[in-house]
Amino acid sequence: MMTKLAVASILTEAIRTVWAERSDFARIAVIPAVALAFNVIALQVYQLSAILDGGMTLPDRPSIADAHELATRLLDENGSFFLIALIFMFLGFVIVCFFACAWHFRILRPQQGKTVREALRWDPAKGRFILMAILLGAIQIAVQFATSLVSGFVGVTILGAVPGLAYAVVPILLVVPYGVAIYVMLRFAMVLPAAAVGDNLTLQESWRLTKGNGLALMGLAMLVLFGVIVAMVAIFLPVSVIFSLLAFISPGLLTMMLLMQLLLCSQFILGAGIWVTALSLTYRQLSHPASGQS
Repeated sequence: MMTKLAVASILTEAIRTVWAERSDFARIAVIPAVALAFNVIALQVYQLSAILDGGMTLPDRPSIADAHELATRLLDENGSFFLIALIFMFLGFVIVCFFACAWHFRILRPQQGKTVREALRWDPAKGRFILMAILLGAIQIAVQFATSLVSGFVGVTILGAVPGLAYAVVPILLVVPYGVAIYVMLRFAMVLPAAAVGDNLTLQESWRLTKGNGLALMGLAMLVLFGVIVAMVAIFLPVSVIFSLLAFISPGLLTMMLLMQLLLCSQFILGAGIWVTALSLTYRQLSHPASGQS
């Protein structure tokens, strides 16, 4: 019998679980949050040094066009810039995967208590988790690209026949590829909590497991994302004002950058933790009792 997900119930339980396990969450999350903040700072410092070493100047109030011009010149004049920036971004991705894998395991296997060192150290489960996360990202990109081609063809056909529909059709055709790609990725997403606990769930099994719940998973993901954005805006705006005032008496720019990134990365890890918890609860609910609760 197909299990139907109750989105509100799962999200509420995820928030309650993170709050109830806040001590363990903080112990597991603090190292990834700090590591992620230092990684972002290192990338920003590298970008700034590359700009200054290239003889480029930063405008007082840079616009999007200025940022695009600087990025283009960096790529043209510094061949290694893109590669090194990519390494930094991949390192950030790995840090997040380590945290997500550890927290998935904590939610799905609470009886197998691990120390923080055991939870965050390298093991085969994390290797499979990272590979699955990369595979899901590749699938999302491929589906989005293919859907964009179809949407573009449909758009050209419709607009060629009825040009007056542009305002109604174009926004829909721009959004559809993203929606389809996210839907497909979420249908396959059960491989992540499964990999974290050593269950060798295949993509086909994940697709079958989430049958009839694709839209519910999309709704769950959108709710978590909306909540994280609202929380980040609500916290970031007043704190950024305070940091701007403190910048006049700060011992250095790097100190303020680090504090700001610690705040942002902590918020990001908290949001990721709620999503990971919701995904774990979903996997437990949809999977067989033996695999979801053992």
